[in-house]
Amino acid sequence: MKINVLSYALTVEECGSFNKASSKLYISQPNLSLAIQSLEKELGYPVFNRTNQGVQLTEKGKEFIIFAKNILNNYEKMMTVRDRFEKLQYHIVTAASSILEEPFYTLCMEYQEYPRFQFSMTHNTAMPLLEEVYKGTCELGVLLYSNGQKVEINELTVKYHLAMKHVKTVLCNINFREGHPALEETFKFEKLWNYPFVDYTGSGFSSYHEIGGANIINPARIIYVDERELRCRLVSRTNAYRSLRLQSNLKAKKQKESSYS
Repeated sequence: MKINVLSYALTVEECGSFNKASSKLYISQPNLSLAIQSLEKELGYPVFNRTNQGVQLTEKGKEFIIFAKNILNNYEKMMTVRDRFEKLQYHIVTAASSILEEPFYTLCMEYQEYPRFQFSMTHNTAMPLLEEVYKGTCELGVLLYSNGQKVEINELTVKYHLAMKHVKTVLCNINFREGHPALEETFKFEKLWNYPFVDYTGSGFSSYHEIGGANIINPARIIYVDERELRCRLVSRTNAYRSLRLQSNLKAKKQKESSYS
């Protein structure tokens, strides 16, 4: 039994006639009919009932079609194995892009002469990030979170059956005005949710992607500004705050060792 004959049978079932199926398959109707007859002879039962109005599946033919579809689906998956192993793939999803800029750049530089590769680095927040790693759509997930989120993050990794490894504690610079209410008593990142966030525009970098990944920015209270003096005035005279880039000297090898898997 040949794979292409299974495909012929599925096309006949889809089109409802040998004539339409032969046109779609670009083969003659006699050759298509002969191929299906040989298939039915090999199976030991008819797959189709031939009528003047076209063809219909027999009861056994209905079961055959289900199995044929599964076989063809698995065949297509088997044929992609070769391409996957010949092509180097590395997909990173992160909530802290500036931390990974240098490692990702190093990765691309090291493999720039490789004949076939596909690298990507995309942004996301905690829950979607964990889902991507769980589904296997990326090889590495780098999650940014505050101390107050540790319990929640641990619960999520257990839920998704993921292994989490601490990579590095990074420095996050937050700018407030003097006497800002968030600085009263003990400062906690979770307090930032209550105040407007001043984001950068037109500078090629949005700090929202950085600390936004830690779920401490309220997306309903964001002020977008591309003029530096106005940003400084807003932060110095209102309860709005802003963030600078995260600081880290994380190296490529270190980053490669840490992942959600």
